[in-house]
Amino acid sequence: MQSNRIGLLLTATIRPHNKNWVMRNDENIRQADYVQALKKWLTKQSSITLIVFVENSGSDLSDLKSMVRAVNQTNKQVEFLSYTYQPQGETHIGLGELSAIEFGLMHSELLKSCEKFIKMTGRLFVKNIDAITNQLHDNFHMVSSFSENLTYVDSSIVIFDKEFYLSRIAKEATEHLKQSLTRMDFEQAYAKAFHHAIADDYRWFPFPLWPMIEGMSGTKNKKYSAYSLFRSIRVTPVSALYHLMHRNVFTNKLQRKHLLERWGIKPKDSPSNQSH
Repeated sequence: MQSNRIGLLLTATIRPHNKNWVMRNDENIRQADYVQALKKWLTKQSSITLIVFVENSGSDLSDLKSMVRAVNQTNKQVEFLSYTYQPQGETHIGLGELSAIEFGLMHSELLKSCEKFIKMTGRLFVKNIDAITNQLHDNFHMVSSFSENLTYVDSSIVIFDKEFYLSRIAKEATEHLKQSLTRMDFEQAYAKAFHHAIADDYRWFPFPLWPMIEGMSGTKNKKYSAYSLFRSIRVTPVSALYHLMHRNVFTNKLQRKHLLERWGIKPKDSPSNQSH
């Protein structure tokens, strides 16, 4: 896929409101995580040149901006957006993430030129992002990994068609969270919205290569590196095969191709034969 058609949207919360839900909750540590990860996006990959950093706790971003000026030798375009999200109760903590994504898409100048975008947790970096973007199919609507019997979407990295996200996923995922009587995970709300979209013939793909993620989990306060490397080695062959086999399921106009067409079988003109 052409890299100039895809942007990177990094979401961040330097001062978490619900500190009891995240083990890595020190503001200084979290800010250092974001600085380190953004530095890698500037220096350790070449496919993503449009980067939007969205912070939703109204924090000072001067340290991040200073780092960008110091290390951005390849002149990647970086845009900072900061605002203050007002939480709507502890059971709806995922709404802050959805709010940051929507704020970025609505206010970013850089993302206006992008058809697709990578939604990434701001403290993380993907070592093999160049290989992943180079192998993406041109006509996807969502690229993600599922878990928990397909009931959860890994929200650390998801790739979207921008217009599809705004028209389908943003509203539906928000409604799932708001309507839940108990705490619903952001990842679960995403999965529900994804399944409805897939049922309507929107195109989902797994990652062609399993993302090798570096950085710290804010919720667990643990490193991603060792686990993601193991998963990449184990899962990538299956994921790549799925990606290859299913990329031609749809026509260019979204409709799903009939199995006979995909198998190269042309039924005879007889109605009885066609019904079979």
